[in-house]
Amino acid sequence: MIKKLSLVLLLFAIIFTVASCQKSEKDKLISLYTSTIEYFKSPEYKALFKEPDMEKRNLALEEKQKQLFIDAGFEKPEDVQAIDEKFKDDPDIAKLREEFDKVTQEVTEEMMKEQQIPDINQQLPDSVQEKVNEDLLKDDAPKKEQPEDESNK
Repeated sequence: MIKKLSLVLLLFAIIFTVASCQKSEKDKLISLYTSTIEYFKSPEYKALFKEPDMEKRNLALEEKQKQLFIDAGFEKPEDVQAIDEKFKDDPDIAKLREEFDKVTQEVTEEMMKEQQIPDINQQLPDSVQEKVNEDLLKDDAPKKEQPEDESNK
C-alpha cells in the first residue's frame, strides 16, 4: 500500500513539474517578440539582405521565422495571431509591440541607407559629366522641321 501511495505521489510530482514547465500564452508571446526583436538587431539578419538571390533570401527568412515560432512554443502562425489579438490591451505586450515597430523601422531605414543610390548632387567623374553634358546639348538643340507629308494635302 505504501509503495502504491509513493508511486502515485511520485507520478503526481512528475506531472506537476512537467505542467509547470509549460509556458503560458502570454509568456510565449513575450518570448516571440523578444527573440524576433533580437534577431532584427543581429548582424545575421542584416547580412541576409546582402544575399542577391531573392529566392534564397525569402527561404532563409521563412526558415528563421518558423524557428522563432517553435522556440517560443508556437506550432503555427495562426496561433500567434489569435494569442496576439487576445493580449492586444495587455501593457507588457503593447510595450513589446512598440519596441518591435521601432526596431523594424530603424533596421529598415538603416538598410535603405546602405543600399541607397549616390546623391545626385555628388560630383560625377569628368568623363561621365562630359557625356551627360553632350546628351543635354543634343536634347536642347533645335529640331529640324520635318517636311510635311505631301499626301496629307
